[in-house]
Amino acid sequence: MAEIYPRLSETELNALPSRAEANVYRQLRALEFPGLEVMHSLATQTRNEKGTRVGEIDFLLFHPQYGIQLWEVKGGGVWLDGEGQWWSQGNQGTHKLTTTPLEQLKKQTSSLVQALNRVLSGIKLPIAPVLIFPDTREWQGTFPKLTLNRDHVLLKGDMQSLNAEQLIARFQNTAWAGRGVLSIRYRLPNSKPG
Repeated sequence: MAEIYPRLSETELNALPSRAEANVYRQLRALEFPGLEVMHSLATQTRNEKGTRVGEIDFLLFHPQYGIQLWEVKGGGVWLDGEGQWWSQGNQGTHKLTTTPLEQLKKQTSSLVQALNRVLSGIKLPIAPVLIFPDTREWQGTFPKLTLNRDHVLLKGDMQSLNAEQLIARFQNTAWAGRGVLSIRYRLPNSKPG
């Protein structure tokens, strides 16, 4: 079983503001993957010339043999329209996302790289950024011209069948990071995911 921190009871999970994160937490907690450690809702802090920015990594997955995955979770139906605007549809209706999931994931990754460089200067670690849309059955609209590929996106069906082998494949689909620079240079295909 994966080790997940903090250890939350069902009562605590039901009290989380994000039902999607609670469900992802449950799936990761039940995952048979010896050596996998998962941290949920990990606070981050990034400093630059503009000041200090506080953020949160929804899920950080670490395995000593495979590396790190950072997961940004967005509940509700999520899609990108032809004009580059991200949308979400959930219990409160349909609304534009003011900060895109990709922007959040890039900020989280940058924060982690900056923190690692402070304590392990010059180290390069495999970091796999992953967008998690656990309520989205299939991608609707256009795929963004992103710096990711399809293996960096998990939809509802992907999450329902998630196993250790699939996670290992995603660990191997990483960007290499180090010295404060993360280079993620992939693209999603221009077709709907299967």
